[in-house]
Amino acid sequence: GRTLNGKVGQALKLSPQTTLQVNQILADDDQRFTLVKHSKLSAIENLKQNLTVSSKGKTSPIINLAYKGTEPDKITKILNSIADNYVNQNINRDVQVAASGLAFISDELPRLKATLQEAENKLNEYRKKSGSLDIPVESKGALESLVNIETQITNLRTEEAGLAELYTQEHPTYKAVLDKLAVLEKAKSRINQQIAELPNTQQEVIRLTRDVETNQTTYTQLLAKQQELNIMKASTQGNVWIVDYADVPEKPVAPRKAVITLLAAMTAGVLTAGWFLLRSALRHGITKPEEIEAMGMDVAAIIPLSKAQSKRDTLRSKLKSFSGNRANYLLGVEAPTDAAVEALRALRTNIYFSMIDAKNNILMITGTSPNVGKSFVAANLATVMAQSGKKVLLIDADMRKGYLDELFSICPEKGLSDILEGRLSPGQAVQETEIPNLSFIGHGPLPENPSELLLDGRLATLLSRARQRYDYVVIDTPPVLSVTDANIVGQQAGTTLLVARYNATSARELDISANRLAQSNIKVSGVILNGMRSEGRSGYGYYAAYTHKADKK
Repeated sequence: GRTLNGKVGQALKLSPQTTLQVNQILADDDQRFTLVKHSKLSAIENLKQNLTVSSKGKTSPIINLAYKGTEPDKITKILNSIADNYVNQNINRDVQVAASGLAFISDELPRLKATLQEAENKLNEYRKKSGSLDIPVESKGALESLVNIETQITNLRTEEAGLAELYTQEHPTYKAVLDKLAVLEKAKSRINQQIAELPNTQQEVIRLTRDVETNQTTYTQLLAKQQELNIMKASTQGNVWIVDYADVPEKPVAPRKAVITLLAAMTAGVLTAGWFLLRSALRHGITKPEEIEAMGMDVAAIIPLSKAQSKRDTLRSKLKSFSGNRANYLLGVEAPTDAAVEALRALRTNIYFSMIDAKNNILMITGTSPNVGKSFVAANLATVMAQSGKKVLLIDADMRKGYLDELFSICPEKGLSDILEGRLSPGQAVQETEIPNLSFIGHGPLPENPSELLLDGRLATLLSRARQRYDYVVIDTPPVLSVTDANIVGQQAGTTLLVARYNATSARELDISANRLAQSNIKVSGVILNGMRSEGRSGYGYYAAYTHKADKK
């Protein structure tokens, strides 16, 4: 941003911290140059963006460095400079360890020498004062052990001084040294306690002799260690060397115009196709099982639209005496030969085999959103399972808008909410239906806090007992996208089926529902596509082929 005037070969002070010196200039007289100064941090970030470091193999000790740039000679120098700095840093690390150890020894030697002389003088004075005393045989072992421990402690302190320059105390190598020191200090304490039990005269002789021998051994070893570290510092070569320096390549690695053009065309095609697919998926609901499989989910069953059920639902919605248009017609009993019931029987067979590997015999039926038919599936599936001779318990866990009690003409005044609030025991809430082998627990009086009740431990206790008394426990829960009840109940279920509605449930709704369950560690075992309409002259031919394949499994 400013003009600088200077001479070639002379230093020009730009600021108190920066000096610029141009030793040679190859340019015309009026030519101008723009200099950009990068901070240390920005320079490092620029290097990191273009530098690639990789290993030649999982167990290979060879590291490959690559650097990308637009100036071949410059990037070659940068890369070789990085390699040289890496080698020098490795060498300097060993030199630094040796230097730290030498500094510690230099501080310790004068002190140890003075301490040794003082200890020798005290021992000689005590021997003259009390006569010539020999240390008992049983005490010599303790003294030798003590001297040995003191020597080891000194060596470890020297090693610790070197490690402190490289690592924190949390590093495994540093912690290992500290652990060894702690063990030696405990051993030293035990031996001192043994010596303390000897007569006073022997204790004094042992103490003075120990001081002399310990300081003498330590002093001698530190002198030897000093020579060792001096040799190490002078001859350190490191354990890293450069196999092959970087050289200027003959051809640039990028850009490759032909490859870029081809990739650009392919990318544009993929993005265009993806846009049309996404727009198509968002425009209408799921109409084909392939759409579900393309999302990575399994199709558990395709249930065709029942004409008999549709007629009864339409009639119910027209009658003013009813507040809603929900079904009060149990298809599995009223029309057992209906195509939808046959599809549920095929699903029943698949469930029997798939639940062999499940963690328990609890089956949760839930839906993506309201009006997909999850209660229809739960009620009729439980019915056909009971008709096959299995002992089944159906639980209406929709304590918000559940209506299974209407399908089975069961008293709605007692049910799951009574159990979870502690008003009834499970046995008192279970009601038998007119269908042999099928027992039922309704939702009970609608509470104000259904989710909180489901979190109570009484639900786990109820299901733990139920799965032991029944062959299968089927639970109907509220939709996933409406409330969190299914995420809570699903924790107890070994198998979870997600119901989607033909041409009503979008791929996005199904994907979000599966992800919400997955966040609670609930895996969707399969998706049921409900209300499938016939397409073309084939009628339900696709469904027939699909169920035939499933039966073979």
